[in-house]
Order: sequence, then C-alpha cells, then structure tokens
Amino acid sequence: MHTGGNYNKGGDLIYRFGNPSAYDNSEGQSLFDHNHRPNLLKGVDKGNILVFSNGFSVGQSTAYELKLPDVFSLQSNEDNEPTVIWSFTDTELFSPKVSSAERLPNGNTLITEGDFGIWEVTNSSEIVWKFEGEGFFWRTYYYDENASEILSLGF
Repeated sequence: MHTGGNYNKGGDLIYRFGNPSAYDNSEGQSLFDHNHRPNLLKGVDKGNILVFSNGFSVGQSTAYELKLPDVFSLQSNEDNEPTVIWSFTDTELFSPKVSSAERLPNGNTLITEGDFGIWEVTNSSEIVWKFEGEGFFWRTYYYDENASEILSLGF
C-alpha cells in the first residue's frame, strides 16, 4: 500500500542516506558504518541530525552532524547524501558496538564510546574532558543539576 501517513506514502521509505551502495547508487560518500542513535537536533540546529558511526570496518569511529535536505528525493547517479555540518573523530575514538552522540546546551557534544567511556568535545574538535571507566557504556544523557530527574534522587 502506498497511501496514508504524513507524506501520503503509506509507510514507504521516503529518504535513505548514509551508504549510497545500499540503494544501488554510484554517487555520494558512504558515511555510515554500524551507526547508532540518530537524534534530531533542536534550537539553532533544528533540522539537523546527530549520529554516531562506529566505523567498524575501518577501526575508527566518527560523530556526525548532518543537514537533512528540505526535499526528500533520491535521484539515480546523483549525490543524494546530506551535507556534513560538523564531525568529530580522534585516533583514540573507536567502539565497534553501541555508543552515541548528544548535543549539549552549551553547544558542545557529549560522545559515549561504548567500550571506553565518555568524551565532551567542542565544535572546533577540542577535547574538553574524557572519562574512562570499567564496563560497557550504552548511551549518556545530559541533565541540568536542577532537573526534576536529578532532584528526585534526593542528593
């Protein structure tokens, strides 16, 4: 069925990106390699998406901020990939599984590296801090110190 839904496509895939070979396209750069936690940004970055690419096949992870197109369209033999607004990688950043990236209220990005810990990086790719811990890190979320979730802990 090809009717219904927000775009009258009835559940059809209306836009695909990140790996042109997945939809038999010869144009465009492949960005994704085992990606995790795509999240739509808000505020001044509204309309962009932040995603963590594990980089499994190359042993190098990257966090990307991408500008999604205003019109979702796939054209044969054309570069249909979104524009990379920002990206961060580091020779020490690699997790072959899980992980995530989240934009912080101060504009920095909180990166969870599944097998390592947590990073905070600036838009100019400066590492603000890193936390290394034992175990497995699925995802990290930001909470303001006065958030109800924090206050309910009773500290």
